[in-house]
Amino acid sequence: MKMKRSFTYLILLALFAGILAACGEESTPTANSGSNTGTGTSTGTGTGTGGNATAVIRDAVGAAAAVKDYQSTIDLTYTGTGAGTITMDVALKGNLAATDEGPVVLPQFKGSVTRSTLPTIATGTVAVLGKNTLLYDPTNKLVLKGGASAASSEVYNLFLGSQSKAATLFSSDLATSSLAGDEKVGSYNTSRVNFVPKEGVASTFGKGAKGSVWLDKESKLPVQLDYSEEGGGQKWTVTNLQVNKGVDDAKLAFTPPADAKVVDASQFGQTKQVANLDEAKAAVGFGLAVVSYLPADLPRNPTSVGVQTTPAGNIITANYTVKVTAPIVTPFPNAKGKDAATSEKGISIRALKSTVNLPSNLPSGAAISEVTVGGQKGTLAVLNNATAILTFTKDGVFYTISSSGYGKDEVTKVAGGLQ
Repeated sequence: MKMKRSFTYLILLALFAGILAACGEESTPTANSGSNTGTGTSTGTGTGTGGNATAVIRDAVGAAAAVKDYQSTIDLTYTGTGAGTITMDVALKGNLAATDEGPVVLPQFKGSVTRSTLPTIATGTVAVLGKNTLLYDPTNKLVLKGGASAASSEVYNLFLGSQSKAATLFSSDLATSSLAGDEKVGSYNTSRVNFVPKEGVASTFGKGAKGSVWLDKESKLPVQLDYSEEGGGQKWTVTNLQVNKGVDDAKLAFTPPADAKVVDASQFGQTKQVANLDEAKAAVGFGLAVVSYLPADLPRNPTSVGVQTTPAGNIITANYTVKVTAPIVTPFPNAKGKDAATSEKGISIRALKSTVNLPSNLPSGAAISEVTVGGQKGTLAVLNNATAILTFTKDGVFYTISSSGYGKDEVTKVAGGLQ
């Protein structure tokens, strides 16, 4: 999937309300806008008459801005790279829309995975954010409690990213919409809106992209999305939707199993930059393995080295980067600049010496496979031909090799070259 999983659709819908108001145009139906059938729990063919899709979308934006708490069960399916299905019960409490007083405050959140075939998230995973922040990994029977590390749970990212696709389609600057008619989705009476990307937004949508969103007539919120592009897609359906019904603290609480090991992430020290790998070794009590292979265009010595202390063990992170230029690519209006922007590509090597392997938090959109590095089993996660993550153990140290701008072959060579 090309869409980055970053912001909740409820936040983005509030943002896109301004975009839609600024455009002030009715959407124009297209010949193929009804080509996405939206198979699954929805029934009915829709009228395919186009209609006032903009008004329906504006109602959804307004409803999202009024959400104060939200509960539902979400069934999510990915096709293509990282294919799999996941069902999660989610509850959020707090103001989800931006206000004149400032940015959105992160809501309280609990996500419980009741079923998963995704290789990166096990059934039974639980993520809680807010007053009590924790991440429970049933595979390792580990609870990461408190701190920013627990808050970066892939369960939370997955929920936000799946919902943000609806907001991306809603943006009139990105896609042309048409009202396809009324359809039944489970117990919901919905209006279906079809979307096809506008020209010039290839960075946001892939080849052959198309999508549909089903909006509940009562709540005005999305209850189903079906999106596809060449090579993959995603579909999610909501059940048990409750909005502004009140979420008590019990629904946001989680008691870890008695056999789980609890690691207090709030006691993690801040990452401290040091001058070189020798200083890093002196600071944390162990050394990074010798890096014998790097892509030819990267420096032989790290451009930055960081150390971090944790209750589970200490960490060294060495980054090998180089500056590159690329066109500015953005889906947002008035920011489509053609000037070159300076960025970095490189390889990052993270080493953790611990008796407990902290969650790797591999992205759920990746293609996951088992590999062997120096006779040890490892896990390779490939997002695309320029982004990969490889985790493995060497001499009692947990290593994570990640790339930006380099593919799986280079990452594998870096890992195999550690001596």
